[in-house]
Amino acid sequence: MIRTLAAAAAFMAAFLMPAQAQQSLCVPDIAAMEEIVTNAKEKLIFSGTSSGGVQFWFYANASTYSVFFRHPTTAQICTGLHYTGRVNSDRA
Repeated sequence: MIRTLAAAAAFMAAFLMPAQAQQSLCVPDIAAMEEIVTNAKEKLIFSGTSSGGVQFWFYANASTYSVFFRHPTTAQICTGLHYTGRVNSDRA
């Protein structure tokens, strides 16, 4: 539960950052995204659609996580520096 809340907070914080501060990586489709997460040995934890209509995917393994989203204007699948990180193993 704590991991889920921490992940959601990190996900929301990334959306609140100014666009110019975010370094994004976009790929053309879901297959390309799946290749990236397979190479990182991450598995799909959950996916959904935000209240603003943005589709997203949350992947993780024991030590890292990645969040991808469908760009609302280009329809590409994107992630970025502020959408990836290390899993906090503390259970505070």
